Amino acid sequence: ADWPESPLAAKSGDTITVRYFLPESDGKATETSATFRLRGKIPQTGVGADPYLAPEFPGITDKLTLGEWDPPFPYDNSKIKKRDEDYWDRYRAAPKAYVNKAVGRKLFGSRFGFATSVRFAATSDEDANRINDTLLKKLRPEDFGLVFEDVRAKALAASQGGTDFGGLFLGFSMFLIAGALMLVSLLWKLNLEKRAAEIGLLFAAGFRIRTVRRLLLYEGMIVAALGALLGLVLAVGYGILMLKLLAALWPDEGVASFLTLHVEPQTPIIGFFGTMILTALTVWWSLRSLRRVVPAMLLRGSTMETDSSPTTKSGRIWPAAICIVLGLVATVFGIFVHNHEARAGAFFSGGGLLLIAGLLALRYYLRKQERVIPTPATSLAQLGRRNIARYPGRSLLTAGLIASATFLLVAVESFRRKPAADFAERTGGSGGFDLVASMDVPLYQDLNDAATGRKEALDALERVYQKDPASKVAKLKAAEELLSASEFVPLRVRAGDDAGCRNLARPDKPKLIGVPQQFIDRGGFHFASVIKDGASDNHWQRLLERDNAGNVPVFGEANTVQWMLKKSLGDTLPFKDSHGNEINLRIIGKLQNSIFQGELLLSEKQFLQLFPETQGYGMLLATAPNGKADELRTLLETAFAERGLTATPAADKLRSYLAVENTYLSTFQILGGFGLLLGACGLAVVLLRNAVERRGELALLRALGLSPSSVGGMIRAENTTLLLVGIAIGAAAAIISISPLFISGEASVQPLLRVAGLLAGVVVIGFSASALAIRSTIRAPIVPALRNE
Repeated sequence: ADWPESPLAAKSGDTITVRYFLPESDGKATETSATFRLRGKIPQTGVGADPYLAPEFPGITDKLTLGEWDPPFPYDNSKIKKRDEDYWDRYRAAPKAYVNKAVGRKLFGSRFGFATSVRFAATSDEDANRINDTLLKKLRPEDFGLVFEDVRAKALAASQGGTDFGGLFLGFSMFLIAGALMLVSLLWKLNLEKRAAEIGLLFAAGFRIRTVRRLLLYEGMIVAALGALLGLVLAVGYGILMLKLLAALWPDEGVASFLTLHVEPQTPIIGFFGTMILTALTVWWSLRSLRRVVPAMLLRGSTMETDSSPTTKSGRIWPAAICIVLGLVATVFGIFVHNHEARAGAFFSGGGLLLIAGLLALRYYLRKQERVIPTPATSLAQLGRRNIARYPGRSLLTAGLIASATFLLVAVESFRRKPAADFAERTGGSGGFDLVASMDVPLYQDLNDAATGRKEALDALERVYQKDPASKVAKLKAAEELLSASEFVPLRVRAGDDAGCRNLARPDKPKLIGVPQQFIDRGGFHFASVIKDGASDNHWQRLLERDNAGNVPVFGEANTVQWMLKKSLGDTLPFKDSHGNEINLRIIGKLQNSIFQGELLLSEKQFLQLFPETQGYGMLLATAPNGKADELRTLLETAFAERGLTATPAADKLRSYLAVENTYLSTFQILGGFGLLLGACGLAVVLLRNAVERRGELALLRALGLSPSSVGGMIRAENTTLLLVGIAIGAAAAIISISPLFISGEASVQPLLRVAGLLAGVVVIGFSASALAIRSTIRAPIVPALRNE
């Protein structure tokens, strides 16, 4: 530009070197230079004097003098001369030099674009209007970052929830349903035994077995229908209580304000007919034994099956042995599985097989005791314990109820989540980072750089420490040493929905995290699964390049991908870039128990291509010297308080997400407790039924001179044996299956103390039921009871 006081004395053809800052510096003012050849000079008039050729820039173009400039790059006001101020007064930001457009693109272009303005030379008003109309037709709002969405449709989709609580509670209640069906089966067997003479009379009168079974099935369905109708009313209250329980246990208190029960019209219908079908199958199964009992036995009041050899009835022990071997194999296999879900599946499978083995062994023992004459009992207590073999099926069903519930309570408690032992390692869930910081206002400087990032932090700290001048120098020195010894990795953030398990709404667009090359080269973290290509042991390198279909590779937390996004490894997730263009994010790896819950990670290179307008860093990972994590946390929150920086220990961040899983486990465990109480009720039913059936026998013992307390002790021994055997089988199966967790230190004994307290409560309930049975027995008149013998 040819202006009167220009200090440039070069002539056409001379070379001129220009120093300038790179347009993309990531918080560092990187200076470089380019050499040009002077072609000529342009008069400072007309377009050459137009200040709007340069874009408006806060801190520069809005200042009256050059001395007031406040640019975001190193700037020395002392070099300003009078001619510079005169130029600013007259020409403002009119350019002082012009270069070829192609050269300008190459040197000054960036991810933000290659031009700051476009000028049209219209020769007439008509021409200007034509240009204006054409632009309005061709330009899209998305090209300028304006993306329009249907807010109502998005809100309705989110309100469907990320978690299917209906399916969740149905799964949690499945054991309770199974326990109820077992109790129904037990009650029907008792009903058949009580009405054996009636059924035998029907057979003797000529009714076919099929007709009698159908008659009894109709009777059962009438009772089931009445119970199901009552259950529909109680189900609403049950659902409300379960949601209140879940809201009370949920880590975020605000959940209770919107988590309410919603009953759709088809739900009661499904529940009613589902109950009827399951009950019909259960009753039918209970009636199967009628075909193996001759009418003469039924007329005598007995439902015992006819002649069978002891060997066939007692069965063999080898099925229990096979289940023990398979259970131990599954349990040991779980030790070598790193995926938490697979490990839980292995342990539960192993525990389930051990539980079945225990019940099969009990069945073998009961059948053997029933058919083989044992040695004489040496005490009434021993005689009482042997009495559990009187009705093997009845005893086995009761013990199975108690054993299954006990196993569930003990096993579920062991899977309460906490950060793993290797969480703090680089290959663990934290990636070796101590702190995770988020900011409301982006951070632009690199804290690893002493001249920019650390200087900014120390300047902010100095203003804070100025309140105590005596200690300011010492505090600043300590802060500088701590910042120098710490490692920082800044991350780009694209705001979006929280796809973590703490968010009950269904995520539409999850938050995206752009990881820099520094992070990729560093590697680390534990992967649950990853699509491998064999190129490198560092899986993070896979994020740098798109696949052949143009899909953007991303990593996600395993729980986030599976439960919230409903995706699997290799699936794609549709997304839109900042200009509204459709893209696909391809999940090529899943992290395990990491600090990146609810987010998807991609490389900074891909991130800036999709969202070039993003400036600064919204997250910060920090590694502090040993024992200095809390001190570094306080320092960062003090230095960047104006940016709204909040630093969280990596372990605490993971615990906040694991608390949600533990909430589900607590709900599951409470339902398991209901199942255990159901088993105790089954025990009480069996005890009372036994007391009624054996009144004559027990009256005979009293007539022979035994005291009521001795008879009560015999019954108590019988009942206690059945209760403790069920608890022992369930607890032993659970403890064996989770023993690898105790060996590896992933489980502790303390949570199991709560289970021990619950089991103790069940024992008390069992003893109470036993006391009621004993009381009703010893109070019965002796003579009327003996008349029936």
